[in-house]
Amino acid sequence: MDIRSLDGDDPATIDLLLPGFRETMSLELPGDPPVSPALLARLLQRRHGADRIVLAAFDGDRPAGCTKLGLDLGVPDGPGHGSLWVFPGFRRRGAGTALASAARTELRARGRDLLMVDAPHTPAAERFAAACGAEALGTNLRNRLLLKGPGRAGLDAAAGRAVPGHRLVHWSG
Repeated sequence: MDIRSLDGDDPATIDLLLPGFRETMSLELPGDPPVSPALLARLLQRRHGADRIVLAAFDGDRPAGCTKLGLDLGVPDGPGHGSLWVFPGFRRRGAGTALASAARTELRARGRDLLMVDAPHTPAAERFAAACGAEALGTNLRNRLLLKGPGRAGLDAAAGRAVPGHRLVHWSG
């Protein structure tokens, strides 16, 4: 596996990784809508007050998976926190281990020692964590609710309601 650093703000990165994310999410969360380019861009983009590292494992010219780490600039020696994905056709072939190792190397180069990665609570994820020498610190539970009918209409109305003293803005850069 070849590990490459990518720019999460570059549309070419989104185009490159989108097929693998779509395949992964359709397998892991089949009830969810397909991953859109905009959703993946939001996941990988740089955020205010944080640095971001995006690394991808390649098998030849095909991305096998990636990791995204956020670094809180206000805590210079704090942990790198992020996510790691190995696309389905490349699992159990070393991509995840290579990505975890590369992430640790990048963190150490920035004076950080702790790597915190969100992962699903599955036997495969637990085996991978153990093989990498990781320790499970906790488990989060998220409910995915699809609102329909009157509940959805009420949510749409609340989201579109003007709030005195506030306005929606958009900017780039």
